[in-house]
Amino acid sequence: MNEIQQQEFEAMFDARMERGFLFTGKNAIAKFREYIQAYIDRHNAGRVSDSVFEIIEKAMVASGEIRPIVFDDKTSEIEKKIADFEAGKVPVYNFRLACKADRELRDAYERHTGLAQLASPGR
Repeated sequence: MNEIQQQEFEAMFDARMERGFLFTGKNAIAKFREYIQAYIDRHNAGRVSDSVFEIIEKAMVASGEIRPIVFDDKTSEIEKKIADFEAGKVPVYNFRLACKADRELRDAYERHTGLAQLASPGR
């Protein structure tokens, strides 16, 4: 890569990192950067493009060099259930059964609707 292409690469790499690199592995970011630069030099005649980032990312995941970071976030699942219920995608009966079975869902729905304030002690 010439100097202009290198500056363009740096800007695109920084922008990509700002969006988040949701992968883990030994020296993941350094290897990712190295492989992208090598690919650009060998296969892209120095031209930088978003597709190069995607190609290298997919290849590294396929080879096992990097693994996606998995978030176990139950709150987003609960929020989705409440949103689906309010949109009419889930029958009232099914949602009530789910609330009886899942205390976290019930508490989240009560906080969402304001019922938790009415049931709080001291009132």
